Formats: sequence, C-alpha cells, structure tokens
Amino acid sequence: MSSYSGILTAMLTLPRVTIPIDSLADLVAQSDLPWRLEQGSMIHKFLLESGDPVRQKAVRGTSGTFPDCWSARQAIASGEFAAICDETTMKKAMSWDFSTSGKCHLYIGREKVFTSSMFAMAFRTNSSLLPKANTIIYKVKEAGLLAKWLRSEITNTSQCLRPPSSDRRDGITALNLDALLGPLFVLSGGPPSSHQNACTASPPPHHKYHVATPTRVPQTPYQPDYHHRYAHTPTKNSNYH
Repeated sequence: MSSYSGILTAMLTLPRVTIPIDSLADLVAQSDLPWRLEQGSMIHKFLLESGDPVRQKAVRGTSGTFPDCWSARQAIASGEFAAICDETTMKKAMSWDFSTSGKCHLYIGREKVFTSSMFAMAFRTNSSLLPKANTIIYKVKEAGLLAKWLRSEITNTSQCLRPPSSDRRDGITALNLDALLGPLFVLSGGPPSSHQNACTASPPPHHKYHVATPTRVPQTPYQPDYHHRYAHTPTKNSNYH
C-alpha cells in the first residue's frame, strides 16, 4: 500500500512555471525588457485612442520602432526587445526559429490586444471587381482552403505553442485526472487479488497584433526554454494579443 501512496503523491506534484510577461499590462509594468512597435502600423493610433492607460503606456513607453515583425524576428528571439505583432507573422517566425535552431526562443502572450480580419484587398471606388473578389474570398475562407494553405506554410510551431506547465519531461511528471483513475481505483478497492482483473488508465494524446517576447527575459525569475510544445487550433481570424 505504501508503494501506491508514493506513486500517487508523486503524480499530484504539479510543476509551477512563472511567465513574467503574458499580457500588455505585464509588458508595461516591467523595465528589464524594452519593447517596440511596428513602424507605420495603425497600432500606435489604436492604442493611444483606446482610453486605456495600459494601452497608452504601451505607446508612450516604447523604446522605438522596427520595420516589420518578420524582419525583426531575430532581434526579438535574441532578447533585444519585445514586440506587438500579428499572430500569423509570429507563428511563421516561430517556425523559422525552431527549424533553424531546434529550440523555441519566442513566446506569444495570451492576452488579445485587438482582433481584425485576416486580410483585405483594396480596390478603386465603385470597382466592378469588388463584389466578385468578395465572393471568391468568402468561399475560400469558408471552405477551409485559407487555413489549409497557412498550415502548409507555417510548420514546426506546435513544439513552441504548448503552455509551459504542460511540458513532458523525463521522470515524474504531473498527470491529468484520466491518468490518475488507475491508482485511485486501486486505492479505493485495495490491491487486486489473483482472480481480479487489474484496471489501468493511460493519459490521452495531446490533443491575434500579439505581445511577442523571447523565452528568457533578462533579470527575471527562472524561465524555461519552451521546447516540444503542441499547437493550439488555428483560427480563421487574425487575432492580436
């Protein structure tokens, strides 16, 4: 019985991971990592006119700008600054980072700063092409072709998108409730006798501008490299966090 109790206690041990920057408020409240905004984007005006002191501070406290999120991917990954970027670009940057280094140096904050449509096409006023283009774009999006094309272009991101506390490590790890059903069954009924069938339970398979930061922030508590994560389900809209 003591062996079952020891295993159960070990399974209930949950690793705690501290993420210092997981929202816009976290970003503007710290001084260890500077942040920048994309040059010429509407994010500056949007944040300043929001009326939210936190969002306004994100503009007034910036350390500068960068041309675009894709060209700044190396600087963000190396820890020079954090950035507010769109989800698609940052997933592409994660794909590039993991494909070239085999590690995850980028982290996307969970807070949604704002949401906009995936993309738009500009036409002249009263253009006869606009209704036809709208129909084609709608059909492509609703058929799932747009998401399929994006997935084919953005690979190797799943390893870097899984929440840090969900990491699987060698040795003893935290398991979910389904994985504990076997030990709980044994504890409630005692060790199975020779004529009983032992019952076991296995863990199930692992099944939008963003605040993008390096996985390690200078002068902050321990930050793990977020290796081997699994992707969240892609959305049809470009969400900004």
